Amino acid sequence: MSALLRITIINSIAPLWSFIMAPAIFEKYFYDAFDAPGIDVGKFLRNDVSPAFLTFLVCVLITQIWWLWRAERNALDPRVRSKSRKDWWLASLFLFFMAVFLISKYVWIPYPQLPLYGVVLLCMLQVMDYLVLFWMATAMGTPGDYRLVIPFAAIFDPVLGNKK
Repeated sequence: MSALLRITIINSIAPLWSFIMAPAIFEKYFYDAFDAPGIDVGKFLRNDVSPAFLTFLVCVLITQIWWLWRAERNALDPRVRSKSRKDWWLASLFLFFMAVFLISKYVWIPYPQLPLYGVVLLCMLQVMDYLVLFWMATAMGTPGDYRLVIPFAAIFDPVLGNKK
């Protein structure tokens, strides 16, 4: 399977989870985690959580495209490859700070009465989005040995048909 096809599949599954399945599961099974005075859980998930996750999704996609473009361009240059681990971690750090900023802006600040359990669930969903959309997509879509600068990317060797 080509890298582009793998990334397309990964990038189509995560938004379905974030915007359709997760809010429905949260509203049905974890309603109490978001139930607090002054919060309409359905509106909260649609009008406040969704924009945060949509913005995060755009940030992840832009960062992912940047990484993959850079990897494709530099895949054959071992000097650049050895320095790229730092760049991948900087991209990861950028996404971490974006996640914290977005959860703060859309959840923590406007809804201080939200139970901690609800905030933790949203943070866990954000981490899942990051793991699927950025880490897994870059680990599976980065060409050749350049992929090995990504932490734990070697676990995909059997899946991608790479034999050691």
